[in-house]
Amino acid sequence: AARFFGAANILRGSVRDGLLAFAGAELPVGGPDGSATVVIRPEHVTVTDDAALRGTVIEAIYAGTHVRLTIACGAQCLEAHAPTGCAPCAGADVGLDLPRERLWRLPDDGLVSAAG
Repeated sequence: AARFFGAANILRGSVRDGLLAFAGAELPVGGPDGSATVVIRPEHVTVTDDAALRGTVIEAIYAGTHVRLTIACGAQCLEAHAPTGCAPCAGADVGLDLPRERLWRLPDDGLVSAAG
């Protein structure tokens, strides 16, 4: 359902005490403990030096208004959009900020709800 509305990053992990364990980091999300699928759009992912979630840029493609980055985070890849003047190159180690207010948790029945 999330892909129906356009490009989206799909994060799969386990929630415990309101935190989603993903690629060695913990992201705050709402909902019950247990397995979870959370989505966030690439334009809401911010590349920053001081984030707990880390990854390696495996692809950087100029897209006119931004650079589309594909970033390996553990066994999963995420997409982020970065400004053309300061986008990292392929091979760079980067931090990723995924704002809680932009994370959407998919409930078990497949409907989209706000993660918060």
